[in-house]
Amino acid sequence: MSLVRAEMILGNTGCLFLPGICIPFYRAAEKEWILLDCGPSSQRENLLGFLDENGIRVRAVLVSHAHFDHVENCACLQQRYGARIVMTAFDGGMTHDALALKACFYSHTVQDNEAYCGQMICRADQILSPDAKETEVCKAVFRLIPLPGHAASQMGVVTPDGVMYLADSLFGPKELEWEKLFYMLDWTEALKTMERISKLSYQAYILAHRAIVRGEIAPLAEQNRRQMRKGLEEMLDLCQGENTLEELARKVAQAKHTYVKTVEKARFLERLVRSMAEYWLEQGDLNIRLRDGILVYARREEKEDV
Repeated sequence: MSLVRAEMILGNTGCLFLPGICIPFYRAAEKEWILLDCGPSSQRENLLGFLDENGIRVRAVLVSHAHFDHVENCACLQQRYGARIVMTAFDGGMTHDALALKACFYSHTVQDNEAYCGQMICRADQILSPDAKETEVCKAVFRLIPLPGHAASQMGVVTPDGVMYLADSLFGPKELEWEKLFYMLDWTEALKTMERISKLSYQAYILAHRAIVRGEIAPLAEQNRRQMRKGLEEMLDLCQGENTLEELARKVAQAKHTYVKTVEKARFLERLVRSMAEYWLEQGDLNIRLRDGILVYARREEKEDV
């Protein structure tokens, strides 16, 4: 049984479903597709196998945001099909080389980035300006809608058929049920983005992690917002006394029954918890101070030592 299936959503807009992720596409011609993101390298064999088996040529990849599970096949598709890679200015710069990737993976060495994140490195053929409202790719016009929060310059893409790709700005009901922790670069912006999404009106929506919504998106956006707020509040409750970032990360992992057995997972957890703590710093519910020369987080109502 094939691990990849294609489903047409509306008009020439469809979606490729792979294990753990989906890749939206727009059919520019019968056997010529424009992909919206391209999946992780772990799914490369499945992706290329499907494309070859069906005689499909990838004309372009329009990238929503430069996280590994969205861009790791860009360079491969560029080399194999001559696919045109379209990115925001921020993402195009960040994926330029292993040193630039430290803008995102700041706890990695350059050598770590080469070893673990090297598949993300690619050269954009077309750079989108920060204020771009639409872009033409292979004679098809796509509307662009900023969706910051999960990533610095994440954007939603509306196909010519009126189908919107939300990337990782929302998660489907199953993922909300299964996942223990969600990563957002900036929680304040992510929650605002969810609020804006609830006011959108398109015929269908595609979420990066295998969810299709036809019709009203507001109920799912509100479900996401409520669950994300709950996770933030649970993290705040764990911040009793003074906590280094490592101590806070350990508390979160224990509370969520998340087992950290690799350096990569520890790094990811550190980034995730840091972003949650920064949200509460912005809200004024946490403060940050020094304890023996080390930064610690504490609840705002707890008195600082004079």
